[in-house]
Amino acid sequence: MSSSQKSIPRWLVLLMILFVLGIGSAGSAFQRMDKAFLPLRAESPSVENALIYFKLLTGAAVCFSLYGASLIYRRERGTLGMLKVTLIGRSVFIIAAGFCVPIIAKLPPERTNPMFVQAAWGSLSSVIFAGLWITYLSCSNQVREIYGSIENVTE
Repeated sequence: MSSSQKSIPRWLVLLMILFVLGIGSAGSAFQRMDKAFLPLRAESPSVENALIYFKLLTGAAVCFSLYGASLIYRRERGTLGMLKVTLIGRSVFIIAAGFCVPIIAKLPPERTNPMFVQAAWGSLSSVIFAGLWITYLSCSNQVREIYGSIENVTE
């Protein structure tokens, strides 16, 4: 049975679903940010730029997620490393998106301090998410069998 005919491990089906659910999460984050920062746009003209950067960085994280989901679905040999890279890239863009608004918006500290705390927690959860999944991808024989490089397969 070739790797493209093997079924996707259940844990990777969950990862694929979580990747795709990230699209809805990003969409709701866009709406929340627009609503929350609408009154602050008059206070600081940089808020608009901060929201644009937030949307671009969050969009990049969504692209990494979708690419990761497509890698899982295709079940091609040699893509295990790229799947790990998509998790790292997704995490980097989520972290950057979280911190870009309080840094770029140039709002007073009483407004930005809670944003930094929220960005720190979001960063921590993103790093934990990526770390757990990378550990699973590295340790699972079934994943290595389907997505690992051709040299590492003993048939």
